[in-house]
Amino acid sequence: QVTTRMTMIILVVTCAELSIVVCYFQLCSANHRWWWTSVTTPGASSIYVLLFSMWYYFRETDISDGVPTFIYVTYMLLLSVIFFLITGTSGYLASLWFVKKIFGSIKVD
Repeated sequence: QVTTRMTMIILVVTCAELSIVVCYFQLCSANHRWWWTSVTTPGASSIYVLLFSMWYYFRETDISDGVPTFIYVTYMLLLSVIFFLITGTSGYLASLWFVKKIFGSIKVD
């Protein structure tokens, strides 16, 4: 259980750092539309989760009936969407904090 928590913490921190770096590059290139990129950049890892689950289904499982296949695909789609929401939310919140921090330090005289 400790390793699961540590893995989740590492995942959220890595997604936050990645999102902050991408947001920084966008702001440096004068692109102020960082919102969706801060969500989709870390959230794109959910595509990997979905593709890996499909690879696992075809290569490692012996499921051949329609109902178990439907259940497996449905669960993996839900898992991928939840994974997208978790990583995307952590990326967005980290980028929002970063943008508020850097623009909050600008003093207008």
